[in-house]
Amino acid sequence: MKKAQLWISAVLYIGIGVVALTLLLSAGLPLINKMKDKNAVVHTKSLFQQLDGDIREVANGGPSYQLSYSPFEIGKGDFNIDQDNEIIDWTLRTKAKLVEPDVIVVREGNLDFFANSTNVVGENIVHLRLDYSETANLTLDSRMQPPFSGSFTLTIKHTGAYTSEGYPTVAIIIS
Repeated sequence: MKKAQLWISAVLYIGIGVVALTLLLSAGLPLINKMKDKNAVVHTKSLFQQLDGDIREVANGGPSYQLSYSPFEIGKGDFNIDQDNEIIDWTLRTKAKLVEPDVIVVREGNLDFFANSTNVVGENIVHLRLDYSETANLTLDSRMQPPFSGSFTLTIKHTGAYTSEGYPTVAIIIS
């Protein structure tokens, strides 16, 4: 009889432990994921501010001037270069509320930070955007197709060409 009670107690303790761990993980994982997304935004914001300064330096530096990042790392989210609108954009789907969606555009220097809501309740698409429509003509040279993520080499190069408005053409080479 005592052996049966011992086994029943052990099974109950294990069951209670499993339930406690499940509750802890179900409450903690969403918070951890939101913190990871916030850190990804902070890291990418810093990277974009450096990238913006370097693009402007290359644009003002003259023909054949170039700078490289190796590696250029996009840990989370999607990095895109829109040549038609002269925009560099990074997006991340997240449940973390980092800025009020569809309402506020936060401007930090040349960097725009905003969010759009999605059809999923509580989920937003966070954007970091650099606009060069009145600064430079961006061209993309890459064997890979956008959007980009992961680790790659990014080179910014002044091509020596200018638009009819007098903006320099800056090639962004991704390999």
